[in-house]
Amino acid sequence: MLAGGALDFSINGSTNYGSIHLANNIALAGALGVSLANDYSPTSGDSFALLSYGSETGTFSTLDLPHLSGGLIWRTNYGATSFTLMVTSAPPFQLTAGTIGNAGGDFLFNFEAIAGQSYQVQYTTNLAPAHWIDLGDPITATNSSMTVSDLTGLGPHRFYRVILQ
Repeated sequence: MLAGGALDFSINGSTNYGSIHLANNIALAGALGVSLANDYSPTSGDSFALLSYGSETGTFSTLDLPHLSGGLIWRTNYGATSFTLMVTSAPPFQLTAGTIGNAGGDFLFNFEAIAGQSYQVQYTTNLAPAHWIDLGDPITATNSSMTVSDLTGLGPHRFYRVILQ
């Protein structure tokens, strides 16, 4: 069991990375960390089988993954006998249907997210020319839907955008 523990892996290239093989069942509950070494920059389609096991239960409670550039994201796969990290292109951003509105004096909107991925919400009051301002700190998704709120009545119209970090 990895409750309260941490596993850290280094990735040096598409076929050069650390891995662990466990013959028995493992209960995943701790943290998983990854670092990129030797100036390696993953590309879409890269896959890293970090753990192999007889069977598993649970998921990592925390993922500490390096930033990927160029619209790439990390995907996790908790397979029957292995845990794999994959690099894929980020899907297009979408607002979740029917989730824009007001609640208690706040403007709310939801968007589809990828668990573990960080997003920065920004706003501007003028689109020509646009001067985007961060709405708080970047947020990391904990599931497939994120809700953002902003105070209403702060002045003129506000326009929002969400940037993949």
